[in-house]
Amino acid sequence: MRPVQNISTFQPHRWREIVADRIQKGREPDLSEHVVMEMMRSIHEEAIRQQEMDRIQSEGSFFQTVGKDRFSG
Repeated sequence: MRPVQNISTFQPHRWREIVADRIQKGREPDLSEHVVMEMMRSIHEEAIRQQEMDRIQSEGSFFQTVGKDRFSG
């Protein structure tokens, strides 16, 4: 969805908002800031990996379709 809307995979301002919120919420069950940051980093890295894979697969499908139309006939 992001490539269609021309939205960057990584949005630093939004990332800072989310991390600050999760650190605050992690204090309630007595989680250290370090633990919350490590969890957020892991989740963030996996989300970016999946988005990039989706983008690559989507581009591959597009080029396969374009190639078929251009060279068929």
